[in-house]
Amino acid sequence: MSGNATGRLTAETLWEMGRVGSFALSPDGRQAVYAVSYYSVEQNKGHHVLYQMDLDTKKPVLLTQTEDNESAPAFIAEGGKVAFLSNAGGTSQVWEMNPDG
Repeated sequence: MSGNATGRLTAETLWEMGRVGSFALSPDGRQAVYAVSYYSVEQNKGHHVLYQMDLDTKKPVLLTQTEDNESAPAFIAEGGKVAFLSNAGGTSQVWEMNPDG
């Protein structure tokens, strides 16, 4: 990975990269849900979304796309639901969804 024409990794490139945060493994061990944070230097703020991955195919699927900053996923209901934090209601609250979004 290079950050500029010289091939050097720069601070700007690091800001553009997503950072993997909290991670949850399904009870059957076949899926994972994880948080990724993206940051904008121009906006001076971060944004958090959730991804799901089938651990056999290793293909990531974006689960959330809102401006509400979803984080801290956890499998609940024997893996039938994913709980997570979101500030969609104005404050950080626990929400749930199906594991496939």
